[in-house]
Amino acid sequence: MSADLTHLDADELARLARAGSSASFAILVDRYVARLQRYLRHRVRSEHDAEDLTQETLLRAFAAIGRYVPGRSFSAWLFTIATRLAIDHARRRKPDTDVAGLELGDRRTRQPIDDVADGERDGAVWRVARDTLSDDQFAAMWLHYAEALPVRHVAAAMGKTRIHVRVLLHRGRARLLRTRLAAFSDTAADTLIKRPSVAGAQV
Repeated sequence: MSADLTHLDADELARLARAGSSASFAILVDRYVARLQRYLRHRVRSEHDAEDLTQETLLRAFAAIGRYVPGRSFSAWLFTIATRLAIDHARRRKPDTDVAGLELGDRRTRQPIDDVADGERDGAVWRVARDTLSDDQFAAMWLHYAEALPVRHVAAAMGKTRIHVRVLLHRGRARLLRTRLAAFSDTAADTLIKRPSVAGAQV
């Protein structure tokens, strides 16, 4: 039975899980556990906390699967739970931190991240994104591009309007572009400085 279920998409598996199929939910766990952990690691900046929050997300999803609305995106529903847990985690862990910034995208805390794309060729881009963008800009871009969620589902997951998400995506892309161009300019400048001029070579 499980072999047949593995061919179903996430929304159909969620519908069956809602109807009482534990095998369907087990497949959903297998599909999403690594994806949730990557996303939460970026949000909370701790491997251990990300693992705990991933487990809590899946436990809450299982407990609340009866409230999942068939026909809606399961991915958006699941990442909504994960995002809210990440925000609650920040409130509990650092009560003096500007938690509103986590929600509104004003925090600028940076850290090196590892295994951003787990071997994907664009891992370097995500490292730059994590170090450059606000939390909300990064989350919007990750959910939209890495998780391939449409804007309306990203908005649902983040608890924002579609317009707000589009603004986050636009500003995130613009900031990344400026950062990449600046890095390119610096590299080019260093190369020119180190390279002997033609006139110097003739002296």
